[in-house]
Amino acid sequence: MLSDPLIVPRQVFDLWKFRTTPAGLAVLTGILLSGLGAITVMIPVYRLFFALLVLYCLCWVAGLICRPRVEATLELPRQVTAGETARGTVTLRNLSRWPAWDVMLAMPGLPPNLKLISADCMIRRLRPGEEVRLPLELETSVRGLYELPDVRPHTTFPLNLARFGRVRVPAGSLLVLPAFTPLTDLELPVGQRHQPGGVALTSSVGDSPEYIGSREYLSGEPARRFDVRAWARLGRPIVREYQQEYYCRIALILDTWRPEVPVFGLASRLADRPLRMKEVRWPFGMTDDGLLRFGQDADRRADPELEGAISLSSSIAAALSNGEFLIDLFAAGPQLYVFRSGRHLAHLENVLEILACVDRCGDNPFETIAPAVADELQNISTAVCVFLDFDQTRRDFCRLIQEAGCSLKLFLVRDVPLSDERGLAEFPDVTRLTSAEARAGGLLADAQEQSA
Repeated sequence: MLSDPLIVPRQVFDLWKFRTTPAGLAVLTGILLSGLGAITVMIPVYRLFFALLVLYCLCWVAGLICRPRVEATLELPRQVTAGETARGTVTLRNLSRWPAWDVMLAMPGLPPNLKLISADCMIRRLRPGEEVRLPLELETSVRGLYELPDVRPHTTFPLNLARFGRVRVPAGSLLVLPAFTPLTDLELPVGQRHQPGGVALTSSVGDSPEYIGSREYLSGEPARRFDVRAWARLGRPIVREYQQEYYCRIALILDTWRPEVPVFGLASRLADRPLRMKEVRWPFGMTDDGLLRFGQDADRRADPELEGAISLSSSIAAALSNGEFLIDLFAAGPQLYVFRSGRHLAHLENVLEILACVDRCGDNPFETIAPAVADELQNISTAVCVFLDFDQTRRDFCRLIQEAGCSLKLFLVRDVPLSDERGLAEFPDVTRLTSAEARAGGLLADAQEQSA
């Protein structure tokens, strides 16, 4: 009895999708069609059937005998930006006493948003004991965390009818960061608030408080502040005085709320055009109530507004990381992400890693974000909100920020009219962008002037 119930389907998939080449598929088709004439010997087409069958079987026997016995080592970057190519190498060493012919690489089962563009690179002859390197290049298009299939060195020798190989190299995972355009001009209403424990917050990474002078000792001050040299020189207790730490702390809040809508209403919400049923593709799921539900595995390119908002958030985070800011990232996808960056606490890559994995949220995430943001508002100077729409829920959230005394900067990424145009007039500092403008950060300055 098989321990793995899926082992047979996996073997069939491997045989059909990987081992059979296009030329081999053509031969199998010829065998099948000519086999129909082999029912009777009155039709000489049966000779073609046996000829193709013998040829195919001999190819398999020769391929199994000559399949490469190699040792493979993979070097591949763990992360790359969407639109770039992940360039790695596979080092192959022939362990056999016989040469290996026509050795190349394949990654069957690669996610659809990744493409192996170096599949045609081939080693004509790999001598015994010889060590060579083959390039492994993956073309990326959409952000996300991808589990990569094994890299499989193989050969199509002798007749290119099938692929033969015995080695599998685990490739691990590849993190594709969101692509963004650096902002040349970003004006935010910033201020400074005292951060409790601000010195201790940064002391672990090499920041020290600023020394501004010495003064006489006051009762109750810690002994570690004594200035021993000044005390010896003046003959009375002297302590060092440090400047209180005030940081500009900015909250970057990303809206990922994409409500479930009826199938035939998806056009008016996302594209403002009639929806053709051929555009509804797996893995979009149809529920019993006739709603189109966005799944986590759906093609992210189907929602340009969300991708534009994530690209814009990446651009804002990159611009803020160049200054003396503490950045708090709040994003709600399938789960709530709260992350602090800036002032050397973490690199920009950490923020981009979170944004790479954020997905659309079908339920209202502000019920989760609002309490998390409210707990930090007393220490936040400015809140930058990147919204996909504007309605009563988002309006109440913006009011919560303003009532806490924080400055508010609002970005709206929307290709169709807002749900609540009138309520937007309550907030003066608003920038409206289309999804294309959000992805092209260079247009941000022009968009700000138009909104003013």
